[in-house]
Amino acid sequence: MSNIIKERIADFLKEHPPFSFISRNELLNIASHIVVEYIEKDRILFNQGEPASERFYVVHEGAIELTNTVQGKEVLTDICDEGDIFGIRSIIAQDQNYTLTVQAAEESLIYSVPAGSFRELLNKNNRVKDFFDTVF
Repeated sequence: MSNIIKERIADFLKEHPPFSFISRNELLNIASHIVVEYIEKDRILFNQGEPASERFYVVHEGAIELTNTVQGKEVLTDICDEGDIFGIRSIIAQDQNYTLTVQAAEESLIYSVPAGSFRELLNKNNRVKDFFDTVF
């Protein structure tokens, strides 16, 4: 990934917790492993019950709906927009399956972040760990 793209990703992430608690060098390292994805409206990224991947996601722009199936009906749980994280609960809790269905509510750009390097940060950065303990 070119340095300018990596720097722009790091600059964006720095504005949003928990990335705002991470040093510039760590952000640049994470940014170098991020995949930028364009997601069309109504595309399902993953379904409730599917095996969780080793990636989580950050919304750069657009809107992503998180739904839960309760007694056969889809229930809107949350809408993620710029800077919001999704798909990480399975990684943190080390669940094997996603607990929600995730679908693009509108055209979106998302950052796909590998979980491995982020797990290291959770173990050594108390502010990042506290953020996730409070949010999830």
